[in-house]
Amino acid sequence: MSLLADSDGDRIARIGRYQVLDRPPRADLVALVEIAALAADVPMAAITLVTDTEQHQVAAVGFDGSVCARAGSMCDVVLAGGEPVVVADAVADPRFRDDPSVAGALGAVRSYAGHPLVTPDGTAIGALCVFDTRARELTSGQARALAGLADRVVDLLELELRTRELTATVEDLRRAQAELERSNAALAAFAGQVSHDLRNPLTALTMALSMLDEEGADEDAGRRFLLDRARNGTRRMQLLIDDLLTVARVGD
Repeated sequence: MSLLADSDGDRIARIGRYQVLDRPPRADLVALVEIAALAADVPMAAITLVTDTEQHQVAAVGFDGSVCARAGSMCDVVLAGGEPVVVADAVADPRFRDDPSVAGALGAVRSYAGHPLVTPDGTAIGALCVFDTRARELTSGQARALAGLADRVVDLLELELRTRELTATVEDLRRAQAELERSNAALAAFAGQVSHDLRNPLTALTMALSMLDEEGADEDAGRRFLLDRARNGTRRMQLLIDDLLTVARVGD
């Protein structure tokens, strides 16, 4: 099975995450394309991403990148074959001789080399391509350089994606922290208000129990029992109020 035998849906989803199709060419990708052209000693090079029906040259040197039909294109051959494609003379190759960029409608390409762009999860998204208007062979060293640069293209796309995702995560954490601080402040304010509202009636109740005790509760066992129960209740309530005040003071 070809390494690049991925569904169009997987490829389109991955390309969409990179966010490069509808934006101006990124400077880092253009720099890599320039290096690819120098390494292969050719006048033209491009990074091409392939969707279900189109190929998008998201960075190019030696010509203006464009969007054109995928069917029958050189990069589509790379995508379908699952391996690098090197053509010394495209005019003599039946796969390419009718291509508009070879036949003259869009260009006069003679030699072509394309290396697949494969993401870390194994999804093929396009190719790094170099072109020349004269028939020629790539040296083994130039082919290795093209393969290495294709990997660097994917590295740059992944780096920008991970940076964007990390930035979004940090922003989410900042919002969560702000919400936690707001919630803690509201909780502290609530605890302080509740403890204040409870302390006043509790003080009045404690005073009333003391007055009843002074009026001779010792002479009535039943009354004594009820007063003891009431005082124990007020002490427990006082502890709860003290806890609420502690929460109000500590906050978070």
